[in-house]
Amino acid sequence: MLDAEVVSRENKDKLRQYIDLLIKWNKAINLVSSNSIKDIERRHILDSIQLLNYIEKKDISVLDLGSGAGLPGVVLSICGIKKMVLVESDERKAAFLLQASKISPELIEIKNSRAETLPAGSYDVVISRAFADLGSIFNYCRSIEVKEKFLLLKGKTYEDEIIQARKHWLFKIKIHDSITSIEGKILEITNLKPHTHEC
Repeated sequence: MLDAEVVSRENKDKLRQYIDLLIKWNKAINLVSSNSIKDIERRHILDSIQLLNYIEKKDISVLDLGSGAGLPGVVLSICGIKKMVLVESDERKAAFLLQASKISPELIEIKNSRAETLPAGSYDVVISRAFADLGSIFNYCRSIEVKEKFLLLKGKTYEDEIIQARKHWLFKIKIHDSITSIEGKILEITNLKPHTHEC
């Protein structure tokens, strides 16, 4: 799976180091489900890497909400994203992220805090995977300037989430099929703003 042309030989080595670290830590803290470990390259690594199909350049700053095991944030950093900020409220997972961040040659900053307490900031792209519903993600980012887009990995509830979010938010959306899951989607969201009566 890591033989994909999009991944350089050097990055493949680093991704394997990351996988080894993830498997080791997963025995002590629940980073990913034990059932997914045997298919970790497709279920987790390739699932994260596919976001690069929707990122035009790598010299950007990216915010990963609810980073957990560093998916997709650490994987994308290893693959060349210049600045990655990982938000994770669980102290043990944040400790793992600190170790995992050392594998990447690019800049990774870890914020051990809840997404709803994020300070004001500016990022090119906001990403998340298996985190919160759309409306919650948008609320968490009220003080954040998102210059380009949101790239959100979603499962089968994505349509309901879009319907609920549209009650409070205006946005443009492109829905892409996941290459690793029949039910999975990638939501590419731009031009986000609250409905005028909520400003």
